[in-house]
Amino acid sequence: MKLYLVLLLTGLSCLSAKVLANNNFAEDLDYIQQFDSPIILKSKDQQSQLVLSAQHQGRVLTSTATGVKGLSNAWLDKKALQNKTGNVGGEDRTWIAPIGSKFSLFYPAGKEIKSENWQVPTALNEKNYSVVLANNKTVHFQKNLQLINHQNSQFSVQLDRKITLLNKPEIEQHLNIQLPKAVNQVAYSSDTELTNLGDNWHVDKGLITLWSMAMLQGSDDNISMFTITPEQAPAQSYLYDLYGDRLISKEHLIFYKTDGKYRSKIGIPVAISGNLILSYSPSLKRLTVIKFTLNKQAAYPISLEQENTNGIKGDVTNAYNHGNMDGSLLANSAFFELESSAPMRALKTNESVSHTQQVFHFVGQVHLLDLIAKQLVGIKVSETDNIFQSQ
Repeated sequence: MKLYLVLLLTGLSCLSAKVLANNNFAEDLDYIQQFDSPIILKSKDQQSQLVLSAQHQGRVLTSTATGVKGLSNAWLDKKALQNKTGNVGGEDRTWIAPIGSKFSLFYPAGKEIKSENWQVPTALNEKNYSVVLANNKTVHFQKNLQLINHQNSQFSVQLDRKITLLNKPEIEQHLNIQLPKAVNQVAYSSDTELTNLGDNWHVDKGLITLWSMAMLQGSDDNISMFTITPEQAPAQSYLYDLYGDRLISKEHLIFYKTDGKYRSKIGIPVAISGNLILSYSPSLKRLTVIKFTLNKQAAYPISLEQENTNGIKGDVTNAYNHGNMDGSLLANSAFFELESSAPMRALKTNESVSHTQQVFHFVGQVHLLDLIAKQLVGIKVSETDNIFQSQ
């Protein structure tokens, strides 16, 4: 299938730079505990572990599939952790969309919608969340938030986040696969709900919805794959030009190079989106799978940095690759984001919209990861090693 891209801005070609993620889980956990009091969920054998933070909006800060000596899966901004403010990163957090359009929450009213006026609402980045429930498997976070969009429409909402550690039988059930015995895994379900505590919402004043994001470590060989239906519909490309060395489409998959270098972003509209994202790094021997709820008949939030859009004809999933526009690595910032959103709905008072994003990390030899990917999307991860070089 030929993929047509909507290119918004021009950029420069990618230059080479070495990126290899090798963060150790024990080191990351020790650093986190200097500035936070995280909640840690562990499997019985302690190989699978999650680090959660009420201080940082109920995020999954990081995880490991191979115990404390294993790889830390998330990208963390350690300066923000130390300062206890700002976007600290983490591999699962909830923000609220839309990011773009005249109804955006990220551009203050009265200011032009352009990059220099981008501002994350304090409610999404710098508020502690309450812990409603915590046991050895699930943590429930909650927070009441007040938000204002670019048109000065006000939203009073309650945000609930439930993070549940999944065991191997649950992983197999959710993905409908059989896991190889020798593969290591850590997985969890992030279930979120947004409840309207104020007046009824109206399309002409703007709608808001849930937006789940995973910030992961980039590496030179990391490739992310989006499941799509093979139809003649465009994917959305943001920021800077993307060519065949970074973005291609083949039948039921879109391949996007997520190495933490060249700054770019893509979006997959509801017309072609599936409900799975895969991300694979041969050097890290890690396959990440993200599964999310999807309503093919719904409207989704838009990310375009434009005033004249209504905010509801957007993307189900997005991916952001960090880096400079010339393809060079920003210091200590080799990361990429994988994202999914809930539908946009005009909620009445006390009505809710919900969204589930499940994250699965598998670590092991390539032939084991091949078996998992083959069951999920019909191809082996080893077949993707040279996919961009072959163009």
